[in-house]
Amino acid sequence: MLLISIPPSDQCHDPASPQRSYSTDDSTLDDDSSLTPDEEDDILRRNLDAIMDSDSLKSLCERLSAMLDTPAASLGRLRGNECDEKINNLVCDILVRLHRLGKENLMKNVRNTGLLALLVKYMDRVAAAPVRQSPGFGGGADDAMDKVALSLRCLSLEETMWIPMGREPGLPQALMQICNDDNQYSAKNTSERCRMNAVWAVSNIAYAPANRPLLAKMPGLIESAVMMASSAGRSHEVRGEAMRLIMNLSSDITNKVNMVRNKKFLSSLIRLLLDASPTVQTRALGTVKNLSSAQVEGKVLLVSFKDGALIEVLARIIHHGLEDPSMYIKALKILRNLCCPQTAETIGNCEGIFALLIKEGSRDEPENTESSSVARKALQMLAGSIRSGPQGTIPPCQSYLLRDVSKQTLCNMSTMSTCAMVLAQHASLGENCFAIATHKETLNTLADMSDSYVISIKRNALSAIRNVTRDFRCVPLLARDRVLSPLSRACELSGANYAECRRIALTIVVNLSTSEVGQKKIVKKERLMASLARYAAAPDEEDNGLKQNIIRTMMLLLPAV
Repeated sequence: MLLISIPPSDQCHDPASPQRSYSTDDSTLDDDSSLTPDEEDDILRRNLDAIMDSDSLKSLCERLSAMLDTPAASLGRLRGNECDEKINNLVCDILVRLHRLGKENLMKNVRNTGLLALLVKYMDRVAAAPVRQSPGFGGGADDAMDKVALSLRCLSLEETMWIPMGREPGLPQALMQICNDDNQYSAKNTSERCRMNAVWAVSNIAYAPANRPLLAKMPGLIESAVMMASSAGRSHEVRGEAMRLIMNLSSDITNKVNMVRNKKFLSSLIRLLLDASPTVQTRALGTVKNLSSAQVEGKVLLVSFKDGALIEVLARIIHHGLEDPSMYIKALKILRNLCCPQTAETIGNCEGIFALLIKEGSRDEPENTESSSVARKALQMLAGSIRSGPQGTIPPCQSYLLRDVSKQTLCNMSTMSTCAMVLAQHASLGENCFAIATHKETLNTLADMSDSYVISIKRNALSAIRNVTRDFRCVPLLARDRVLSPLSRACELSGANYAECRRIALTIVVNLSTSEVGQKKIVKKERLMASLARYAAAPDEEDNGLKQNIIRTMMLLLPAV
C-alpha cells in the first residue's frame, strides 16, 4: 500500500493544531474581510475534510492555482507574506490528507483533479523566489517543498503513474530545478532529503521506456543530473539517485546515440567510473554497459574517445575490482561488447589489455566460470579482427598481442589453453601468417604447445601452424628442428582421440615439403619419414584426400633421400 508514515518532527501544520491556518475562501483575499482567524480555520477544515471527494479537491486545486498565478503583493495590501504562508500551509495539508486516503484513492484523486499541475506551479513559484528573508516563500516553503518532493517520489513508485507524471508539462523540470545549485533558492534552502526525493522521483519516471526519450530532450536535464552526480558537496544518496537517472535514460536507443556523441558527457562519465562512492561507480558502470550495446558507430566513438581512455579505466576496474564481483564481471562484459572489427585495433593499442584478458580468461575456478567465458570471447573477437599492415608489417596492437601471448603461455595449463585458442584464431586470417612466422617468440610458443599432452592445446597450436604454412613465404621459416621435432611426435600419435591432431600434423608436413628447405629438413627426420610411409600405406577408410597428398609428398621427397 502506498502510504507515507511521517514522523511527528516532520509533520506539517494540521488544521486541528493551535497554529494558525488560512482558508482559500475568497473573502480572506480581501483586506476588508470581516472573517476572524477562527472562521477562516473553519472554512479551511471544511475544504480539507471534503478531499475524499474528487470534485472538491479539483475545485480546491483550481483555487490554489489561481492564488499562485496572482503576484503576492496583490493578494491583499501588506499581506503578501501572509498569503504566501497560507499557500505553503495549505499545500502541506492537502498532501498529508491525500496520503491518508490509501493508494487507490490517492491515484484516482491525482489523475482527476489537476493536482500534478498545481504542484508544478507551486515548485516553479518557490524556485523563483528570492533567498529566504522572513515569512512568505521561505520558512514555510522549505517544509512544503519537502512534502511535495516526498509525495511525488511516493507517487512515482506506482507503475501506473510513470507515464502521467512523465508527460505532465513541466513536472520533471520542476523536480530537477529543486536540485539545481545554479538556482538561488535551491542552493540556499533545499535540504538534501528534498533533493534526494526529487531526483528519485525523476529516476522512477525514467524507468518507463516511453518517458526516456522525452526526458532526455528536456533542456539541461541530463546536464543537471551529471552535475549532481559529480558534485562532492552532495550526499552519496543524492549522487547515487542522479546516477540512476542517467543510467535509466541511457537504456533508450535514441539516447545512446546522443550520449556517445556528447564529449563533455563522456568525460564526466569516465571520471564517475572511478568515483569514491560505490553506488555512483556501480551505476556509472551500468550506464557504460548500456552505451556499449550501441551500434558500431557508437562503439567506435566510445573506444576512440580520448585515445582509448574508457578502455584504460575498464582495465583498471577489471584489475582492481575483484573485491566486488558484480563490478568486475560488468566491466568485462562492457569490454566484450565494445570488441568488434572496427574497434579491435584501438582496444589492442591499450598496452597490457591482452595480458589482462588472458589472465582473466584462464581462471578455472568454478566461481569464475562466467568471467572466464566473457574474457575468452573478447579475446577471440580481438584476435580474429586484428590484422597485419601492408607487406606483413606488424602494427602496435598486433605486437602487443603476440608479445603478451608469448609471455603468458607457460604460466599454467589453463593459460596455455587460452593462448593456443588466441593464436589459432589470429592465424585464421591469412594476412597475419607472415607476422606470426617472423615473430620468433610466438613461433617457439606454438612449437611448445604443439607438443602438449592436452588435446585442446595441441589441436589449437597445430591448427595455427597449419594456417601459417599455407603462406608460401612462411614455409622456409618453419622448416627447422624446433618445429619439426614436435611435428614428428604428433604424426606418431595413435588412438581416436588424437586422430584430428595427427591429420593436422601430417598436413603441415605436406605443406612444408613444397619448399626445398623443407624437403631437406624433412628427409633428415627418420621418424617423420616413417610416419609418412605408414600413413601412405594405411587402409582406404582413412582420409583419402590427405593420403593422396602424402603419397605425392613421398614421391617429391625421394630425390632428396
